[in-house]
Amino acid sequence: VNWTPNVSKEKLVSGILPDVEVSNSVNDVRYCQVTYHDDNVSLESAFTVKPLPDEPKYLKCKLTGPNVIKMGEELKGEVELILTDQFGNQVRTLSPSCLDSLGISETSLDKSNIKITFQENTQSFIVKGIKFFNGPLEEKELCFAWRNFSTYLRLSLVAGPPAKIALVDWPESVTVVCGKKLQKPLVVQLCDEWGNQALEPNVKVTLVKDSHLKVHVNKKV
Repeated sequence: VNWTPNVSKEKLVSGILPDVEVSNSVNDVRYCQVTYHDDNVSLESAFTVKPLPDEPKYLKCKLTGPNVIKMGEELKGEVELILTDQFGNQVRTLSPSCLDSLGISETSLDKSNIKITFQENTQSFIVKGIKFFNGPLEEKELCFAWRNFSTYLRLSLVAGPPAKIALVDWPESVTVVCGKKLQKPLVVQLCDEWGNQALEPNVKVTLVKDSHLKVHVNKKV
């Protein structure tokens, strides 16, 4: 035999082949060959051993795309959910009827546009349209649950698209002396709709005079 060097002659005489150790991975298909030779005859037989998944043990998720989501926008990628056994092999027991028992939760999750579909060719759930209500910029942990299985996905909620420019720590009115520099520099911050610092690289700011700006000159007495 080609799968072990230890062959019991007593068991062979009784028609019992050595045990074949089955891999924990369903992708590890083993080719087993049995040969017999003597002076008068040469015999050969072969078979394959393909491991099957064990009972469902875990619900696992995989995100296609970055794990960063902007305030006010939907997650760019999609989440794929599958069932696996204790060794990580996918268990293909899901069906479209399982959609009703799949739950998604997080305290600030906006579920209005979430779409969950069943992917027939991969035997998986596909989740799109994940979005959060406006709130603090922080790490979010989504919980996906199906029957007694659950898994978690961590996302980073960051500032939304740029919507306005704000002056940082600047009073409403400033007295300017002609020919003199401002006493403190102008600090300009690009913000989203909710006042969060926008994460935009290579921002160029142009300083122009407002056409409605009026300059008053104080005359000396």
